[in-house]
Amino acid sequence: MTQDELVLDIKIPPAEIAKIQGMLKVLEPKLRRSLSRDLNKSLKPVAAQIVADFPSAPLSGLASRWGRISAAVRVDVNGPPNKALARFIIKADPPEFARLLSITERAGSRSEGLTPQGRNLISNSKGGLQERKPLVGAGGRFAFKSYFDQRNDVSRKVIDALATFIDKFNRDS
Repeated sequence: MTQDELVLDIKIPPAEIAKIQGMLKVLEPKLRRSLSRDLNKSLKPVAAQIVADFPSAPLSGLASRWGRISAAVRVDVNGPPNKALARFIIKADPPEFARLLSITERAGSRSEGLTPQGRNLISNSKGGLQERKPLVGAGGRFAFKSYFDQRNDVSRKVIDALATFIDKFNRDS
């Protein structure tokens, strides 16, 4: 992961992933690519929605440095069981925006701010980020919030793609 990327993982129980990866090892590459394509195809709309939900500058002082994001789905069907089967990769555009995105996305998730400027950025009472764009758990405000809003849909899509894969596998065996 580079500095200008934010990663959102889709978690499936390791036992399930291990079972599927065991199947993948005995399969021909064509069937593995099929699972990869199905997961990628079903998750692309979620990535597009994360980009669509991304706001313009949440505070006027950030407007001159605020940028855009792009999102992509990365599927790794051959990874180890403790790794995510699919990930959303969020990139900042321009790359200089990555640091500001990281700061504003997570501001207040680990502390209340270490400097007076940090406390003002986060502040709930002075029109700061916490008031305008509340933090979602320990995740974030923008990309994470959009992902969390779609999490059930993502899980359903992944489970459907895996069920389809298992059906294909059983038919071919």
